Amino acid sequence: MTESQKEAIARIRSALVRIERAQNELDAACSDLSSIIGLVREWEALGKLSSRVQAFWHRLNGLQQKKPWDLDEMAKQSLWRRAAVSRREGP
Repeated sequence: MTESQKEAIARIRSALVRIERAQNELDAACSDLSSIIGLVREWEALGKLSSRVQAFWHRLNGLQQKKPWDLDEMAKQSLWRRAAVSRREGP
């Protein structure tokens, strides 16, 4: 596995963590709204949004194991530049 493929997997995992945090925040917001009279539609809409985010998390999590992912050329160049700088600076 190449360094750029490893980085791609790391970025997917990072995205999954962020998506999960976002879902947790949406769930908390939904809980905040659940007891407020007059906000039933908003509460329901937020609950649906949270469910869609959760479904997306599962989709992305499933995709990460499907094939060897890689970075696009621009991201690869950035990765290579950072690695070159790190090598020049030493341990």
